[in-house]
Amino acid sequence: MAQPTELFVSKAFSKANAASYLLSISVGDGGLMAAVGPLGGEVHLAARYVNPDPDLKPYEFLDKVMFDGEVFKLAFAQVQVISQALRWTLVPSNFAAKADLLGLLQVHHDVSPTGDRVLTDELKPQDITVLYALTNMLVKRCDYYFKKYSLEHGVTRLLRESIRLHGALGAKYSVQVSFIEGRFYLIVTGAKGILLANAFAASAAEDVLYYVLTTLEQLGIDRTDAAVYTTGRGPLTKLTTALLDAHLPKTTSVASHYAQTPELTKAGWSGEQLVQVWATSAA
Repeated sequence: MAQPTELFVSKAFSKANAASYLLSISVGDGGLMAAVGPLGGEVHLAARYVNPDPDLKPYEFLDKVMFDGEVFKLAFAQVQVISQALRWTLVPSNFAAKADLLGLLQVHHDVSPTGDRVLTDELKPQDITVLYALTNMLVKRCDYYFKKYSLEHGVTRLLRESIRLHGALGAKYSVQVSFIEGRFYLIVTGAKGILLANAFAASAAEDVLYYVLTTLEQLGIDRTDAAVYTTGRGPLTKLTTALLDAHLPKTTSVASHYAQTPELTKAGWSGEQLVQVWATSAA
């Protein structure tokens, strides 16, 4: 059985309102996160599932969650699936339009021409295409469970948020550290757009700090010029935020840039922690 590691259910949540709800579900090697709520509105339900078995494939873990999670089988107005697949890279959109996408992705990752499906998300107006591979089995599971749904990669959402928040923070550079499914994404943004995006495994907050400091040094960015913030939800989020704050003078909270509700906050959640599934900005 797959039971949620963390669960938030608002008093406003009702299965009877499913026809007006959006279901957003994030699937990765480390587990699954889901959020449900009115289209363009507040989160009424959020659940995080941790996959305890490293040999259990994402589509197999999705089976377990769907088998036990009756609420996810409701007839929602919209369903969006966000993949946290590890096999991804960024390429210029004008290059991606002419390239052999399978061959290009095979340069960086082990991709099967028969067992995998190569997909793209275009990020406008940045001229960036996120190129990624999903197993056919995961795509078939989504087709089976959700029938009609939209699909994109998690890094696409994070890039979009990085661009939005960079403008709001007003710093010369901004650095997003986002914790998702046992890994963290590091995205650096400047006046001309995305400068770097990568994902790393980390078992301690000190590891994250090392990657952030090393990246800033490699890019030639002074620590005093970079607004650093964390998003996502994981065991290292609070520890890392405190450590970054101690070493980087412009470490900041972005909570005010996301919709927050007293009920969500009281339950120990916050809007920026749900960025992988729910990116509603504050009004």
